[in-house]
Amino acid sequence: MSVAANVLHTWLPTADQAPGWSPAVAAQIGAAVWPIGLLLSVEVLSRVRWPRGLQWALARFAGTGAVALGSAIISYGHLRDVLLAWQYDPLAAAVGPLVLDGLMVISGFALLAISSTRSGRARETSGRDLAS
Repeated sequence: MSVAANVLHTWLPTADQAPGWSPAVAAQIGAAVWPIGLLLSVEVLSRVRWPRGLQWALARFAGTGAVALGSAIISYGHLRDVLLAWQYDPLAAAVGPLVLDGLMVISGFALLAISSTRSGRARETSGRDLAS
């Protein structure tokens, strides 16, 4: 939904665009980059077996935090503009993007939880195999 909202934002007409105008493909791809970048960073967090240590923790969480913050700011503006163009009242247009971003956050944490549960099961299974 976030990718669609960001791409849809590129289609919002402005006063200086001629009839029949359509956004450039590059603009549409560029608009999709932000939520996809966030999805990819959560995937990397959930799938890579990171070494222990403060530097590794800082690298992965600061990096993901930067991606999340930047994506949230840009995507928030895109979705807010779309909702305003659809005649949502200002409060709904302000809250709507938070709902979508909240869904992305909880989905990202769900991926992390699934990943840690699976890796815990894998360790238990390999430990039982060794004990057999």
